[in-house]
Amino acid sequence: HASGFLPEVWAADDETQNLRRLVSERAALVRSIRRVKSRVQAVLHANLVSGYGGHLFGKGGRRWLATDPLPKAERDLLARHLDELDWLDTKLEKLDRALARTSLDDARMRKLMSIAGISSVVATSVIAAIGDISRFPSPDRLASYFGLTPRVRQSGDHRAIHGRISKQGNTVARTMLIEAAWSAASVPGPLRAFFLRIKDRKGVNVAAVATARKIAGLIWQLLTKEAPYRWARPAFVAMKMRRLELRAGAPKAHGPAGPGRDYWIKELRHREMDLVAQAEAAYAAMVEAWKDRPPKLKKS
Repeated sequence: HASGFLPEVWAADDETQNLRRLVSERAALVRSIRRVKSRVQAVLHANLVSGYGGHLFGKGGRRWLATDPLPKAERDLLARHLDELDWLDTKLEKLDRALARTSLDDARMRKLMSIAGISSVVATSVIAAIGDISRFPSPDRLASYFGLTPRVRQSGDHRAIHGRISKQGNTVARTMLIEAAWSAASVPGPLRAFFLRIKDRKGVNVAAVATARKIAGLIWQLLTKEAPYRWARPAFVAMKMRRLELRAGAPKAHGPAGPGRDYWIKELRHREMDLVAQAEAAYAAMVEAWKDRPPKLKKS
């Protein structure tokens, strides 16, 4: 250490550590909810009960479960699983309310939520993992931190071989970014155009991971340069913020229209969608121009 051979390691401050604990707790709760739902499905499968057509754990599904004929022991087991599920859902709702308040108070999270596909949960998970964005000198370093960059194998002067992504970074943040990529691929915009380009070449799964890496690079640009997202839809973002306020416990306002009302005006909503659709079409046209170029001749 005295000779300067040990590199410095960034240590998260107390605020970032607390945020990381909340994100980890939420991820554990979601896994627990998924396990309990699987146990309910296992009880139904063991008794040869045909699947419910709608949402099994919604109001209609709960009524269907209450009337389904099962032996008493199996029905008691099912009731205990549903009670545990209700308890976990209550804990998740309280935790989401706390994370919503945190998202509203952080300008970085509000900026990330302007990107298509990024919700408050995704923004909170990513910011908790990043901490100080200045410790990443480039977008590739940030993508590598999330484990979204491919492995590289090379020996001596031989050609480098690129494999699958490393998955050596923050697991929760990487999962959130991939979920954001799937969501962004379902709405018009440049991100969907990128997704479709990769999908045509390598399939949907590779396209989702590549789009997640693209989103990670976009996050680095927005946080480092402190610039707004160019293809944000103002009405849609305002609606997301209003829903976030309601989740955080804000009272419902009846009477004067708030900032999120524009999203429910059909003309304004379609105008914004047409704008991002034009950006998607421009990206696709640029890709077609790449394909029209003649291949480069190899030097002899």
